[in-house]
Amino acid sequence: MEMQQELDDVSRYQDLRTLTQSWQEQGGNEADLRQIREQTVGAAAADRLEALEQERAAFDQRMQRWLGERQAIQMNSALSETDRDRQIEALRAQQFSEAELVRGRTLERIHDNSAP
Repeated sequence: MEMQQELDDVSRYQDLRTLTQSWQEQGGNEADLRQIREQTVGAAAADRLEALEQERAAFDQRMQRWLGERQAIQMNSALSETDRDRQIEALRAQQFSEAELVRGRTLERIHDNSAP
């Protein structure tokens, strides 16, 4: 029976991904998305998904702000390279928790590698 539950969970997850993608393509509103989620995974899971999206959006905003602040330090020619590195490390430690540092550094590398 446990295997069947796992298969059902995977099926609901796939259904939710498909319905969410369709919702995005059709330009649906938040109420429609909420309804899709509640019907597919239930109200409690829909609440958790909304909370997760809010956390991700807040992190994305912090990350964008951080990238701008880091760039300002990098462009500050009045500082030596060592001083710039120290300021960046100090500010990074203030901006991100230990758990977020790995993700933040990874996103920095992606940003740096995609910059022209």
